[in-house]
Amino acid sequence: MKRTIFFLISCLLLMPAVVSAQEAAPAPAKPPIQLDLATAVGLAEKNNFALKGSQADVDGKRTAARSSFSIFYPSVSLDGNFSAGLTDPATSSASRNRLSAGLSAGVTLTPTMALQIKQAWNSYQAGLASYEQAYAALTGNVKKFYFGLVLLAEQVADNQKQADADKARYDVGAFKYKNGFMSEIDMLTLEYTWKNKVAALQTLQNNYEINLRQLKDICGIDPAADVVLTSAIPDVAALTFDPSAYSIDNDPDLKILTYNKTQAEISRDNAVAALLPTLSVTGRLSGGYSADPFAGSLFDASSWSWSGSLSLNLGLSIPLDAYLPYSQTRTTLLLQNAAVEKIKYTIADQRQAALRRADTLLLTLRQVRSQIDSLNVNVTLAQRNLALTEQLYNSGKKSFLDLKDAENSLLDAQVQLISAKNGYLSALLDLEYLYGADVGL
Repeated sequence: MKRTIFFLISCLLLMPAVVSAQEAAPAPAKPPIQLDLATAVGLAEKNNFALKGSQADVDGKRTAARSSFSIFYPSVSLDGNFSAGLTDPATSSASRNRLSAGLSAGVTLTPTMALQIKQAWNSYQAGLASYEQAYAALTGNVKKFYFGLVLLAEQVADNQKQADADKARYDVGAFKYKNGFMSEIDMLTLEYTWKNKVAALQTLQNNYEINLRQLKDICGIDPAADVVLTSAIPDVAALTFDPSAYSIDNDPDLKILTYNKTQAEISRDNAVAALLPTLSVTGRLSGGYSADPFAGSLFDASSWSWSGSLSLNLGLSIPLDAYLPYSQTRTTLLLQNAAVEKIKYTIADQRQAALRRADTLLLTLRQVRSQIDSLNVNVTLAQRNLALTEQLYNSGKKSFLDLKDAENSLLDAQVQLISAKNGYLSALLDLEYLYGADVGL
């Protein structure tokens, strides 16, 4: 009996601790997001606010363009009237009330109506071009961020290896110093080298996290989420660009300027249309009942009298002030002509600039590609040199400074190779945007 009571008391005492431990148990950590390049581009397209705004603008302009033909609909109105105190035509004395109704329809045809439809569709096409421009710029930026992060991760890994090697040498030096086999100055050199490398590594890691945060924002990913980039850098040797397969007129900026030129031409044509006549056609059908609806039966047909009328008006308006010298209309026409000519020159200048930009990027591709081949060889040679120098250092035949020179040479070669790859991919993505092309990145 005593044992049972002791057991129950123990359970009661331990129960709060068990409940508290269960409440304090941390929530299971979410697995990291495995983010490949295609998924990153898809998320950016889906979640980017600027692109959503551009899409909403396109949807609105599409609706306006499709409904632009309603400008030819006639204007229709229905009116009714009640009047009291009319004289009866039969007796010329009795006061009568009167109900009347009318239906009117009118159409006005102007030379600008067709231009308004053209303007609505041009506005829609311009909005679509703006969306395509925003989409091309967004996908290009996502790819640049992604490839830059992958290359930066390689640089972090290279620096991490050197930091680990410096730490290992420091640990060995600390053991030797403790046992009197190394001087204090050599020990301090090892410690400084290791900690300096750690500081440089932390800077690179911070840059990686900053750029990763920007990529998360572009893609609409939770900033607190753990993201692992899974796509590798494509083989640069397999990536080429043939400008003859594309047209520079596919440049999104040039496309938008082309639609702006069309808009300027429509504005000019509107000024010309002001010199042309306007045709208006109006018809009206009206009728009424002369009987008193408040006297006798309302639905007694014999007590109602009907009178109706049908009219059709045809009008033609010719503006004469537009033909006067230096009139406002003529001045507007001259200004619109000048605006059209100006934008033509702007397009020609922009096209030349785009071609110069393309030539520069193509030259950069050729130069960087040859540099990448040489830098790959340099990295291989620097790795072999470091391995040999490390062996000689361990055997006492090379100094610590010789070893650090070999390590720095390898790190410099790796950084130059990473920078060259990043420059090559960036130039290739700029060419994709410029030509509206897709080389498979």
